[in-house]
Amino acid sequence: MHSGQTPQRGGCLSLYLIATVIFSGIAFFLFLSISTDPRLRAAAPAWYGPSGILIVLAFGIFAYLTWNWKRRGLYGLFVMMVVSNVFQLALGIGDPTRNIVALFVQPLILYLLVRNKLNEFT
Repeated sequence: MHSGQTPQRGGCLSLYLIATVIFSGIAFFLFLSISTDPRLRAAAPAWYGPSGILIVLAFGIFAYLTWNWKRRGLYGLFVMMVVSNVFQLALGIGDPTRNIVALFVQPLILYLLVRNKLNEFT
């Protein structure tokens, strides 16, 4: 950061990070229900719920760190975008084409939102 001032995030990046935290919270409770509901647990591998919980918690934490201009948060978001899509592809859930496209589009969108502010991250 320069001259002790907090850089301006911009509306799109702010909206993106807020949406990431909100959707991570929603997904957290969905994965929690999978982990605790015997009917859902029987339909999914035993590690699916706990792994999903860890992934969405990481998304929320990295979005928070990115909000606070931490470079490790930004890098963490990029990594989690790849991990979450590979996770879905490995399990065969969702549309494989959508997941493959998302492997490239999600990081590209985030990069476009932060490209002019990369030097502001510590």
